[in-house]
Amino acid sequence: MSNIASDIIGFFRDFEKENPIDVIPFLEKNKSIFIYKGFGTPENEMKFMHDVFLYINKKYPKFKEFSWEQYVSYNDNYDHFMIEDIMINGFIDAESGIDFTWDLQSENEMKRYLILRVYDDERDEIEFCKKHKIELEKLYDSNKYNLFYDFVKNKYEHLEKPTELFIIFLKLLDCKFSMYYFLYTFGNSNKVVFKKEGVEIIKREYSPTTELGFDVGF
Repeated sequence: MSNIASDIIGFFRDFEKENPIDVIPFLEKNKSIFIYKGFGTPENEMKFMHDVFLYINKKYPKFKEFSWEQYVSYNDNYDHFMIEDIMINGFIDAESGIDFTWDLQSENEMKRYLILRVYDDERDEIEFCKKHKIELEKLYDSNKYNLFYDFVKNKYEHLEKPTELFIIFLKLLDCKFSMYYFLYTFGNSNKVVFKKEGVEIIKREYSPTTELGFDVGF
């Protein structure tokens, strides 16, 4: 593992030790670990990031895949580049309080939270209803509705820490180099997938509609 990636291990340890609720002061304090890091080729930057992913994967073997989609989109009066749709292991959506839409400088605070949930199908609902002998159609009208969310949290709890570690690593890169780092490394309108075997970039086509009603292809 590179010296820079080794520094990230210390960053992770500090993150777990301090356990900050508001991540902005923590990120601003720690972005100096990249003080001697310049930009390599996109391939070198992917290798650096993949080293970090492998470190987390080795510590948390069930954390097998981390992906996101990145593209230019319209938000709040202007077009900008952003990361969205973070997914774990190919099917678990990760909703995080660590945001990749705004610069840190434009935020007063960025409080952590993380929700892991499968939205593309009803596998969790089906499993829960079978366990509690509830008809699937009646789950959200039953008195076990809150228990369902506890069930989901417990089911994916083992993935929370590695997911947060990789997200906070990505945000540290954003904090130091801006979102242009991701645009430079992975390109626009792409899905980026980190796995043990390597990094995969899948082309996506977006045509976001602006507030003015113009469709712009990126």
